[in-house]
Amino acid sequence: RAGRGGPLPLSSAQQRLWVLDRLSPGSTTYLMTAALRLRGPLAPEALRGALEALVTRHEVLRTRYEVVDGDPVQIVDAPAPVDLVEEDLTGLDPADRTRRLTALGTSGRRPVDLAEGPVFRAVLARCSAEEHALFLTVHHIAADGRSEELMVRELMAHYRRSTAGEAHPDPAPPALQYADFAVWQRSRLTEEKLRAGLGHWRGRLAGLTPLELPTDRPRPAVRDERGAV
Repeated sequence: RAGRGGPLPLSSAQQRLWVLDRLSPGSTTYLMTAALRLRGPLAPEALRGALEALVTRHEVLRTRYEVVDGDPVQIVDAPAPVDLVEEDLTGLDPADRTRRLTALGTSGRRPVDLAEGPVFRAVLARCSAEEHALFLTVHHIAADGRSEELMVRELMAHYRRSTAGEAHPDPAPPALQYADFAVWQRSRLTEEKLRAGLGHWRGRLAGLTPLELPTDRPRPAVRDERGAV
């Protein structure tokens, strides 16, 4: 386990996303939002406590990305209260409520300043006494699809324990965090190994012509974010 006394290196995947963020400041391309429909009575304070337990347990959800001596590094912040934004939609008619929910899902994707954080946000919309919508947004530098699935599962487990009257268990962190993997990966990627890998692929790809896919529109000189799936 790496020490936490100062800045830590980024993994190669994190550095790629950090570079892409610098190339397109203010982009929301790499924000991931999970929208959950919650049925039945809801205890907002228990949900807030579950969010805080989740962020306390996983350092990557409270990590910022600064530049030190010209290189990007990750800074793990101490656990702090989670800013759960709450909005009451019970006074709206069904059509307006649907439009507002759509807007909330989109507004959660406002740009994230990786140097300032936070990389994880939560918005709770009250639709009725028995129905709520929870929007969880996290930057891809801190999570992927699989980890987002695990994050939601763990959040719900924390919430169920709290509402069942059980005291929150000590949110002890895993033995190893993602920052530990980043340190391990960097220790293995020596300059000699990187040069050897680069030489290997340059040799394998030498002389090949670029693949031209039969797209319905010409490829622009600079990538934009107007595509859709």
